Amino acid sequence: MDWKISNLKSLNRNTKAIALIAIFAALYAALRIIPTVPMIGTGATFHLSDILAPLFGILLGPYVGGVSIIIGTFAAIGLGTPVIFLGLDFLPAFVVAISLGFLVRGKWFPVVILNALLLVGYVVNPLTVNFIVTPWGTVPYLWMHIVAFLFLLSPLGRKAGKWVKEDTAFISNKITKKYIATIGTGLTGLVVGAILLVLGLTTVASYSLIETIIGAIVVVGSSAVLVFKAKIAKITIGFAVFAFIGTMMQHLIGGILYETILGQLTGAVKPEAFVTTWNFVFYIYPWERLALIIGAVVVGVPVTRALKKFLFPPKTAADKKTDEAALK
Repeated sequence: MDWKISNLKSLNRNTKAIALIAIFAALYAALRIIPTVPMIGTGATFHLSDILAPLFGILLGPYVGGVSIIIGTFAAIGLGTPVIFLGLDFLPAFVVAISLGFLVRGKWFPVVILNALLLVGYVVNPLTVNFIVTPWGTVPYLWMHIVAFLFLLSPLGRKAGKWVKEDTAFISNKITKKYIATIGTGLTGLVVGAILLVLGLTTVASYSLIETIIGAIVVVGSSAVLVFKAKIAKITIGFAVFAFIGTMMQHLIGGILYETILGQLTGAVKPEAFVTTWNFVFYIYPWERLALIIGAVVVGVPVTRALKKFLFPPKTAADKKTDEAALK
């Protein structure tokens, strides 16, 4: 008898978990061997799999998603991906998956504690440069991480999970030229506004403050167009919030591993090199994180909606009768 992935709904919980781990670990491994941009200071690169971590946590949950990432990482290493952090290379994506997996299931407090510990752990490391001197003043290196933590503490941190889980999140709309144009305008404005905002915060220029203000206005305006005019789903907003929180936690754990393993344990990077590295990365990481957030949302939202219905369809009357019979 032919087996189809849709038959997962008829499997028991443990068997389904094993099947999902096998499928998604293979997917993660396949994308992890595809390099993207250089990882500054290590000689290695980021991988296409980095955009999957939020999806794994949101869709699969903290346990199945986390185990899938661990197995997928070591499978990719077996296929030739170099080891950077003494075998702990899975940890940044693993932290994202378990954190977002807990958040989408309403377990908010453990993620707040974990995020706070990561912030403190990074700040207290002697190899960390906590403040960057720029022409417009001294700026905390972790400014974007602090914003993400405030998002987590805000009502958005709790509501995002509800929005992602809502099956009715996408509001039915007729696909007209006007509707497509509205979505296109909103998305374009959102990208342009984000770029202006990042440029204003990281570029050395006399007009940086103006750029920052304009970028913030464009982002808010474009978001309003998407939500109220194009009626983009709440799931998209929720996924974007989660991707922002998750990718900043991923960056934190990556920085901690870089300092402790390459700087303090192995001595592969000299202590004096970290000052130069962090002063350079300060201007680069907002772009890197923005790209990961956009990629996670673009891939994650349609995949989450499709797989939620495909792998976990709502129970029919026949399914409920079958469940009741099995309990007797």
